[in-house]
Amino acid sequence: MQNLVSLQQMFLASLATVLATAASGNDAIEDTLGGPVTTCTGAIAWTDNDDKRVEPMRFAVRDAEDSAEIALFLNAADFVPDDVWTCQDGLCASSAVTSGGATMNVVQLHHHLDLPDGEVIYRMDAVFMIVGAGESPMQTQGANGQGAFFCERPLPPGLVVAARQ
Repeated sequence: MQNLVSLQQMFLASLATVLATAASGNDAIEDTLGGPVTTCTGAIAWTDNDDKRVEPMRFAVRDAEDSAEIALFLNAADFVPDDVWTCQDGLCASSAVTSGGATMNVVQLHHHLDLPDGEVIYRMDAVFMIVGAGESPMQTQGANGQGAFFCERPLPPGLVVAARQ
């Protein structure tokens, strides 16, 4: 039991550090997204070939009903404007072309659970794909993942997959 209490204390101490760092980096995110944001914290379990790993991740969205972008990042202090993805009807995507290839990344957010104090848990499905074009034939690598995210408040409707009836 004492190990559990100690583990909880370590988690709370590290969460306080993450939240303090996030507060200082939120200005850049708010500037890029165009106003105050809702921040969500969670993790994704990735499957890459036969490898499996869990990675922490955060995202932020502008607090507006018409919000159509999501900023993905691990640490707000490391956020760059390229971390912003465009969304439509619950599907968010990012792509980039470089001299050696291209990337295509897609995430979907699904409403999972409303908490009594107004906070919400969302489930995320993700696919990240890299196309290496430096050789012929082109090579692809990818990873897919699923995770859960704790958000301060409900997200704008266009960023979440509509519930199926």
